Amino acid sequence: MALSQAKLKFIKKVAFNMLNKTLILILSGIAVGLWVFLSEGTFFILSFALIIFFILKYTLPPEGRDFAFRLIIIGLALRIILAVGYYYLYLVPGNADILGPDGESYSQRGWYISRLLLGQNYNVVPNNSEYIFKNYNEILYSYKGNIPPADLYQVGIHSYFIAVLYAIYGYSPLMLRMVNSTLSILTAIMIFFLAREIFDKKIGKISMALLIFVPSCLIFSITVLRDPAIIFLLTLIVWLMLRFQNTRNIVFLILAFISVVLTSALRSAIILPLLLFMLLSLLMSLKVKWFKKIIIAVIILFLLMSIPSLVNQVYYRLKPENFFSTHIGYLNTPGNNYRIFPERCYESSNATSNRLVGVGPLEVMQAAISGIMHLFGEPLPVRFMQNKGYIFIFFQTALFLLFMPFILLGLLFGLRYRAYKMIPVSIYLLIFIALIVMSEGNVGTVIRHRDMLIPFLIILGVAGCCAKLGKLNRPLTQK
Repeated sequence: MALSQAKLKFIKKVAFNMLNKTLILILSGIAVGLWVFLSEGTFFILSFALIIFFILKYTLPPEGRDFAFRLIIIGLALRIILAVGYYYLYLVPGNADILGPDGESYSQRGWYISRLLLGQNYNVVPNNSEYIFKNYNEILYSYKGNIPPADLYQVGIHSYFIAVLYAIYGYSPLMLRMVNSTLSILTAIMIFFLAREIFDKKIGKISMALLIFVPSCLIFSITVLRDPAIIFLLTLIVWLMLRFQNTRNIVFLILAFISVVLTSALRSAIILPLLLFMLLSLLMSLKVKWFKKIIIAVIILFLLMSIPSLVNQVYYRLKPENFFSTHIGYLNTPGNNYRIFPERCYESSNATSNRLVGVGPLEVMQAAISGIMHLFGEPLPVRFMQNKGYIFIFFQTALFLLFMPFILLGLLFGLRYRAYKMIPVSIYLLIFIALIVMSEGNVGTVIRHRDMLIPFLIILGVAGCCAKLGKLNRPLTQK
């Protein structure tokens, strides 16, 4: 006798719940088993992360809360397993890091600084077998027993943070990977709040689930790179500006500015785009006449110009010879590089300013189009044939290109029906797409820096899919 629809639905629901709980049990069991062998510092970071996730669980909507929390735990368990496997099976035997080589440099410098902080012998390395310590003598020769300034290449506040952790807990690169894994999951949670603010909680839950398992976010979260921290802070800044816009609570604006300072401490090159984003978002959200907005903008600019370091940064970046120097500088770095300007701009010359002489508006437009193609198209198929580390990112890029029509649809839907709430996101995307397009020149970095856009593109893509299926409400929300 055929089963009724109600019984079939009940059986499917029970089977799904059993499969879901079994998967969580298996992953959690493996993660806890690995946890036993982790260092004291790694244990502390993971315990702290679980406490944060448990508290944030109750900020999620009641319906679907348990499912969302299970996703978070599965995402964290998966990252623990991948990080432990990658570190002990690949890096410890002495292989070079193919996922985040720059992160290993920060870890190396962090160890050196931690020995100086503790007054210990900085000539001793913790593990001679690891690849990052094979050129440790170069660090000793360069810094000569002194703590390197934060503004030096591959030092910065990220190396100082690593140094503090190493000074407290000893050498534990796995601990740093747990920090990045936690920040990756927090970014996904933050995306839920941002998507709910703009569209609804359904878009938020789907976007959060997708971001947890996006290959690039998953891969970079098990490295020692600074990108997971930067992406989390950028997402937080956009959400805080949106909350300020909707509530007029000055606390959100202050927190956004503090987040900008922290982000620029990690990557100084984006302080000007971030300040421009904050200024434009603030002006566009103020419900006053344009004359008053201009006066407010002038006052803010005068206040910002009173900061000497910021003035020097603006002066340096606006010089013609430095405007596109970041892109040209990438061509001198190892790896797969690409060019977007006419060939004459890359001719070797001592006078860097001469490189852009004669580049007209049409050529700049062509360079921008080429940069956009590299931004959303890398790695090209030929790339992962040269570097196996690109293979997972290649499939992600292919899926995102297929997803692009829905991203554009979500953007158009948001601008039409959620224009007021889309202001911060639209300004952010416009500024950072322009920044990445005109300044990048290396395949590895453009892939990493593209992740500064991916959380917001996921939100728009999910919104576009729901709008296409008629599952998204259309009432106007402008205030």
